[in-house]
Amino acid sequence: SLFSLPETDQTIIFGYKVIHFTAIATSWVFVIKYMSKKKFEYYKKSLFIVLLFYNYPIFVLGDIERIEQVLINLVVNSIKYGKSGGSTLIRLQNNQDQRIIIKVMDDGEGISKENQARIFERFYRVDQSRSREQGGSGLGLSIVKHIIEAHNEQIYVKSELGKGSEFSFTLKKISKI
Repeated sequence: SLFSLPETDQTIIFGYKVIHFTAIATSWVFVIKYMSKKKFEYYKKSLFIVLLFYNYPIFVLGDIERIEQVLINLVVNSIKYGKSGGSTLIRLQNNQDQRIIIKVMDDGEGISKENQARIFERFYRVDQSRSREQGGSGLGLSIVKHIIEAHNEQIYVKSELGKGSEFSFTLKKISKI
């Protein structure tokens, strides 16, 4: 659950292992697409989700359940705050320093610069009134940041009002064992 971040600053124990990242990302995108058609009202938008991956498997070191939480949260937010008829692009990019960069991009409403500075704070919501309509507690991105930092990695946001947002994070690549 996305709400597994402790209320206090307790330590969460992570179970690190080799993850076939391309496979988990692909499978969760299909789950999210299915959910969008069957279950949640705010997913009933006409939306395209595009995966841009390599033709070969990418392996990373991490906690699979926590990395799935990150990916699901970012994609769900992209859908939730995206425009009707919009798109979500998930891109996997090799970095020169033995890391991959995972980007979740949309062409939705975007986030102002002032809100970008606070977007990863606990309980922070960009638009209080609309957040109540669409659900959410303001914890999702805080949890995402916590998980990525616990992996000794970084998360970034780039956004422009009216043009969309890009959330990206890094993970350490490893050779297949």
